[in-house]
Amino acid sequence: MHKAAYGLLAAVFLCGAGCQRPQPLILVPVPTPDSAPEPPPVWAGVDNAVAVTADSLASKALVSRQALETSRAEAAAAMVLARLADSLLGTEVFAALPADEVSISQMSVATQSYNRGARALTNYAEEPDSMRAARLLSEASESFKAALQANPADEDAHYWLARVYELQADALNEASAVEARIAVLASLVALMGHRGAYIALLADAHERRGTPAAGLAAGALWQRAAQVIIDEAVLDPEGVVVVDSARVFTHYARGSRAFVQAMRSELALDALTAAAHWAAQPDDRAYVEAERQWILWDGGNLVTRTRFDTLLNTTDAAAAAAGMEALLSVVSRPGASLEVRHELALRWYRLGQEERAIESLQSLALESGDADNSRRAQIREDYGVMAFNIGMQRHAQGELHAALGYLLQSEATEFSQSARASFAASRLLSNDISASLDAALRAEAHIDQLDLAERKNLYRHLIELHRRSGDRTRAAAYVAKYRSLR
Repeated sequence: MHKAAYGLLAAVFLCGAGCQRPQPLILVPVPTPDSAPEPPPVWAGVDNAVAVTADSLASKALVSRQALETSRAEAAAAMVLARLADSLLGTEVFAALPADEVSISQMSVATQSYNRGARALTNYAEEPDSMRAARLLSEASESFKAALQANPADEDAHYWLARVYELQADALNEASAVEARIAVLASLVALMGHRGAYIALLADAHERRGTPAAGLAAGALWQRAAQVIIDEAVLDPEGVVVVDSARVFTHYARGSRAFVQAMRSELALDALTAAAHWAAQPDDRAYVEAERQWILWDGGNLVTRTRFDTLLNTTDAAAAAAGMEALLSVVSRPGASLEVRHELALRWYRLGQEERAIESLQSLALESGDADNSRRAQIREDYGVMAFNIGMQRHAQGELHAALGYLLQSEATEFSQSARASFAASRLLSNDISASLDAALRAEAHIDQLDLAERKNLYRHLIELHRRSGDRTRAAAYVAKYRSLR
């Protein structure tokens, strides 16, 4: 069982002010002016010069057994606190831990510590869970720091202290924890620079800061994490390690997004190119292509691209429209300008500026030959829907001539619901049997666009038109069609 696993049973820092915390050891004594220099060690069969060198190196690189035990005790207690806080917050950051050896005597001591800690937790019963969690995490961070003071090379203590800071930053909104987590992870990466997972954690921590400078650092770290994974296979002496292509792809893709945060389109595109090399699945390849198109939307100008995305998500239609009008003066690529104008027309329509909106869409429908197929189709669809809605509004207002004009224009766009426009036009033209019948038959040609009630109404309308024209046979045929719907 790992030291952190048996730590689940130890809570020596929950028992109150009466508990005696183990003090971190000073590994290298600092000489005072009055103290005599330590004599060099004497080991049988070892030259004095070698002994002095070994002693100096050991003082820097090795940790005494007492310091190691102190570090383990502090980390074990910290893990209990972190786990308890984690459960209060409803997260599972500390759900899985590696296993290691632990002696029976250590387990006994840990169990007693846990019992004391469990009893101490009852003191928090009257406080909200978030307050208890905050207090537990604060004590956990102090214990992990004490473990690191005893053993600065404790990899697990570095890792879990960073996770405690993550909880404090995310769940408790403690801003200082963000920077503290970065500092701890940076120390961990400096200690274990060959672990790609740790580099990835540091990259994520930087990225969460949300600034361009942090994005640049995160992008570089994501790429470094990917290279470390690749090196695990390339530098494997036995040649048996296989590159985890999915992780490499994800790291390069995350790196690209981080460089976007830094507003560095050229670096983002380079990272995407690297990601494409490791894209094993069709969805991965599609993602790379979509990201590439997104970055190149305005020739790599990420300021205009991100500004447009912000405006698309703005719920205030007036503010969005004003922002898009301003954006039109700075976008450089025709395709980007077309997309902005399309979205601007939709905002005008929501603001009640119907004529301005539909005139813009009419113009765009004629200009969209150079647009990609999906954008061209969407412009035509929106144009047809808008014309249909305006036609029905004009009909309700008694403006029948205008209503018919808009309905026929809507039908001409061949949008996905054009059958409704044809049927509505046929009803308006009921006094002209021939023209009404032509429009009704156009609606029937796309009857799959109508729901059951609309299909019944269309067949009843066709029955009536054929009866009025004296064509009893055709009227009977539509009666059969109508009855088949039941």
